[in-house]
Amino acid sequence: MATSERTFAARALAAVLLTATLQAAAQELPLRNPQFRDWNREQGGPALWLTSLNGYTAEQVCDAAAPAPCAVKLSATASRASGQFGTFFHDLRVAAAGASALTLSGRIRTQAVKDGWAGFFMLVRAEGKTVAYKNSEEDGARGDSEWRNFSIRVPVEPNAEMVRVGTLLTGTGSAWFSDLKLVVDGDSKVALAARRDVPIPPRPAPSQTLLADSELALPATAVPTVRAAWRRDVLAHRHPIRSLFSDDFSDLAFLGPLLRERRVIQLGESSHGVAEFNWMKVRLIKFLHEKLGYDVIAFESPLTQCDAAGETAAKESAEKTMRDCIFRVWHTDEVLALFDYVRQTQASPRPLRLTGFDNQSGSSFSATTGRFRTMLEILDPAAVPALLQHEGTLKNIKKENRDSALAYYTGLLQTLEQNRARLLGHLTDHPTWVDLAIQEARSRIALVRMHGLPMAVASSVRDRAMADNLDFVLDTLYPKQKVIVWAHNAHIAYAPEKTGSWKPMGAWLAERRRSDVYTLGLYMGRGAGAMNNRQVYNILPPAAESFEAILANGGYKMSLLDFSRLQGNPDAAWLRTSLEARTWGTNPVQLVPANIYDGVLYIDTVTPPQYR
Repeated sequence: MATSERTFAARALAAVLLTATLQAAAQELPLRNPQFRDWNREQGGPALWLTSLNGYTAEQVCDAAAPAPCAVKLSATASRASGQFGTFFHDLRVAAAGASALTLSGRIRTQAVKDGWAGFFMLVRAEGKTVAYKNSEEDGARGDSEWRNFSIRVPVEPNAEMVRVGTLLTGTGSAWFSDLKLVVDGDSKVALAARRDVPIPPRPAPSQTLLADSELALPATAVPTVRAAWRRDVLAHRHPIRSLFSDDFSDLAFLGPLLRERRVIQLGESSHGVAEFNWMKVRLIKFLHEKLGYDVIAFESPLTQCDAAGETAAKESAEKTMRDCIFRVWHTDEVLALFDYVRQTQASPRPLRLTGFDNQSGSSFSATTGRFRTMLEILDPAAVPALLQHEGTLKNIKKENRDSALAYYTGLLQTLEQNRARLLGHLTDHPTWVDLAIQEARSRIALVRMHGLPMAVASSVRDRAMADNLDFVLDTLYPKQKVIVWAHNAHIAYAPEKTGSWKPMGAWLAERRRSDVYTLGLYMGRGAGAMNNRQVYNILPPAAESFEAILANGGYKMSLLDFSRLQGNPDAAWLRTSLEARTWGTNPVQLVPANIYDGVLYIDTVTPPQYR
């Protein structure tokens, strides 16, 4: 189906006066897109609405300034309240455009936009709820900027009821919008929007039995449509995974040759809130530790907190070790089993060691603060109050104290580096503490830098810091041991999931030690998961020709596909094709599989975790 366009450029609003009284402005916008119902007449109301909250005005400006002689201008006023925004938008009743994707694009320029951004937004409602939302917060226009092109894209589910498209200005200053264009991609395949009333699948019962092919097979009705060649390739190279729980690892033995030369294996997940991912990763870690000699597990959690928890793992309960080490999103029954295993291994010749690599904090900074305090009490006890003051405000850094915090942690790093030998002489019972504290000071600097930055920029700083911390784990903390990494797919990936996104930790890792690393993404097909706030949501079946649809064509409820085979086979062309995938099981991203991972493990039906 050919892509169709409907332009509602600001210059087409020449007859409309958008006044500072913030009344709705109406204009006849003749419909030329057959996929949409009549925008204007269906509700008998205006085609365009202007909305402002506490201190924004809008006007039409025609100043003959190329390339956009006419534009709609949004401006903040002196009465603007913090956290408010100005917008103009239109609601499209678009049931006939379901199973498509929409792209809103146009030109934007800004003047003195501070503490906010200017850009676009789109949201989709279905089943009475917002099921898709996208805005330009990550890459919107800021400060003083000349005319630039911007765009956003959202899927429109077949059961969509309404799409709202519009512009936003947050913060201070002014923004001009022109040449707005709405593009309908009829070739995009979009699944039904999630419904809250869909039953959650039953949790699988733990069993030590490996499933037979007949028990593992997906029903034909559950296998989405993909190209025949791609289906042949997946069927030829799938590895069935026969259990989430069993200590019989015979179905995982094929991983031995794949990982023979790899010192690091990264285990991803497309969502933090999936019980089956947790179970699978726990089982994989047991196999990797017992059979392949991986003796360190590094979590997407704070470096020192996990190190401190690991030091006492032999005498503390598994639950306390779990809570002291990892972020709350993994405080679940399924992950607790891993910490039971960690505790059991501490008395063995090869204990499984715990560490982290995130520069962000968990529920507290207590372990790291305590280590810093130990160092300063050796060097200068009078410096401890300043440490406690800065550590106490680290989670709530404001614009006005960001520079002072940055200066403090830069000075702390210099103090620790310059006195390393002295500290090592005092801490002979804890030889790794000093270098850990030095690395944590570097992490603190990155954490302070993240505050107040747009999300994409802050994420870039974070992933670079995580890569540096993982290098420290590999080169200094555990220089002779094999390491398992536990993190979200978006962090372990060798390239961003979408163009223009931040450079992930995995990309930094690949530049530094690509031949040492094997990266395994985990994806799901359908069922239910939980967001980081533990809110349960439904995951609908994969759309035809999507990445998950290809994985499902392996025909098994659980299977692993290795990408390291020869790429010359034309049936394997999907590995080099840009495909739509879903992060969190709901949010569409574009990826080229072979550029992102070394392999993917697919679990067709998933359930939310049991949180503790």
